[in-house]
Amino acid sequence: MQNFESIIKNIKNSSYLIDKEFLVWPENAFIGDKNIELIEKWNLKSYIKERKNFFSDDSVKREYEEIHKKFNEEAISSYHVIISNLEEIYENCKRNKKIYYQDIMPTVKKVIEFYKKQKKIFIKYFRIPKLSANYHIIHSVNTAILTVALGNEMGLNNYKTVELCSIALLHKIGFLFIPTKISEKKEALTDEELEIIKKYPIISYKIASTSNLSRSICLTLLTHKENLDGTGYPKGLTSENISIESNIIGAASAYSAIILDKAYKKSFNSGASIIELIQDADKKFDKRVLKLIINAISSCPLDFIVELNDNSIAKIVDIDDSNPNLPYINHIIKNGKVVDKNEQHSVQSIPNTNTGIKKILNQNEIELIKNKYSLINII
Repeated sequence: MQNFESIIKNIKNSSYLIDKEFLVWPENAFIGDKNIELIEKWNLKSYIKERKNFFSDDSVKREYEEIHKKFNEEAISSYHVIISNLEEIYENCKRNKKIYYQDIMPTVKKVIEFYKKQKKIFIKYFRIPKLSANYHIIHSVNTAILTVALGNEMGLNNYKTVELCSIALLHKIGFLFIPTKISEKKEALTDEELEIIKKYPIISYKIASTSNLSRSICLTLLTHKENLDGTGYPKGLTSENISIESNIIGAASAYSAIILDKAYKKSFNSGASIIELIQDADKKFDKRVLKLIINAISSCPLDFIVELNDNSIAKIVDIDDSNPNLPYINHIIKNGKVVDKNEQHSVQSIPNTNTGIKKILNQNEIELIKNKYSLINII
């Protein structure tokens, strides 16, 4: 019998060790003393054979894709259920002009459960097909999911997370009572129409305050559009009079609006949306809240378009849970040429190497690349 060390030494790349039936031993796998004892006990005969198709990359990939597809379908279904539930809540409110805490709790629970299951990839569900739901419903659901993520970053207790999630789900409720010809207008609003839009937080507050919602929820619904520099609405409050809860909802809502497709404006990539959010954010949002958003989004940057150290352009496609600072990327542009999708292979981004990330691209840079290389879509 050829000794074990010799067998290991002669194993070719992607080979199998096969006994009377077969024993598969992945290349570079850790082999401990117990493994060696078992192999000697089995009287392993040296037979090195190149990889066969029954364990080919294609078959493993297909199996992974089937599992991933099922996982995606379940998550998408859960997301659509949340949207459907919130539609019902809004419709009831439109009829009754009231909203009750117990009516929104099941949906709040679903949002929190959704985030916990999709913690590493929740942002990607902001971009899935949305059925025919109203924009403000979808926007509110996305804001609620992001708010739960921010609560997680802050280490909030369950009560506060539930409260913030509730506010996020309801923060556009006042739009129900704005004429649709204004609230759903695709063109630029007139000054008069803009003044009508600015009344929606007051409407939300009045509905909430005549229901059984807490004073904290009511006040946050009223003030979430206020800016630190006093340029917000409806009261033009400045930083010292704006609660952290209002700032959290306001910033989460602003980010969700940037990333979400509208009939009149294409959505931004999630990475570009961060850049867009912080352009003049110091005038609007508490820096602590912005940092929370950056941390939350950066923990699941699955569609960030990035420039690498070798000037290649790549898309982040996966995250290493054990080391989130070393994401996996697919090259889109390499050596000045478009990489065919069939030839794209995930590689880990390592700092101080060619695959290290130099910067996240903003939306203008993404559009320039799309136009230069005639790419229909890279996000």
